[in-house]
Amino acid sequence: MEDFKNYLSDIFTKEELLFFLNELNFLEKSIFKKEKKELQINLSEKTRKFFLSLPPQGEKQQRFIKKLKKILLSLPQVKITLAFSPSKEFIKEMALWLERRLKRKIILEIFVRPEIGGGAILEYEGKYLDFSLRKKIKEILRNEGRF
Repeated sequence: MEDFKNYLSDIFTKEELLFFLNELNFLEKSIFKKEKKELQINLSEKTRKFFLSLPPQGEKQQRFIKKLKKILLSLPQVKITLAFSPSKEFIKEMALWLERRLKRKIILEIFVRPEIGGGAILEYEGKYLDFSLRKKIKEILRNEGRF
């Protein structure tokens, strides 16, 4: 996985992961095409840089891409529900915070549900953690006998 750290470093969400996987599929199918300019035009800047960093031989490129795709598909996903649409910076900070806690690279699958009021709900490996404002308010009301 160390070899692939560069390619994983700015992928934080399931959407980013799927986008990169689609580009890798396109790249993999196009490696043996003669016209490389056309290939590079259809790729994002990140994937173009990735393509240029690959070994020059087509078969080595394909093996490298297959190995990278396997690693990408094996990354654990954390479902996170928020009351708002998070910024890219917020997503990055949340993902890095979770990675430090879990001691591994993760992918966030983000859901937006304004009705939770605030906070977050996390799901990971069968665990469900509700840190939402809605839950806290319900607990307060229940303790006061109002709910």
